[in-house]
Amino acid sequence: MKKAQISLEMVFSVGAILFIAMIVLLFGFAKKGEIIKTEQFTEARAECFKLAEALGSVLTLGTDANLTLNFYYLHNIQNNSVILTMPNSTASPLHEIATCNYIGNVGPYSNITGTVVVRNILGNVSLYEVF
Repeated sequence: MKKAQISLEMVFSVGAILFIAMIVLLFGFAKKGEIIKTEQFTEARAECFKLAEALGSVLTLGTDANLTLNFYYLHNIQNNSVILTMPNSTASPLHEIATCNYIGNVGPYSNITGTVVVRNILGNVSLYEVF
């Protein structure tokens, strides 16, 4: 065997190591995508619960109670005691990330985001966006 040549076994070994490394990298990238989606769901659901808790608290506290909250995600309050949370981005399609329920007769309100004031005016809970 000459000095400049490498054996066929060495070529196959290097190829196998590269192949295994590519599989591990692909698996890692797929898991990273899942982690990002799970993190987004967790944050959106926490905001949804924060809004639902605010609606219930203001209703329970009675007339003239108010709370000021900040939101990142878009929230839609339905008449059927459901809050739908969606991404706050024009790049991604508007699909619901998380849902939660609230107590009371509020809504419907759509595309709630940013700084919002929740008020109880004579037993009716209303939301106002602060610009």
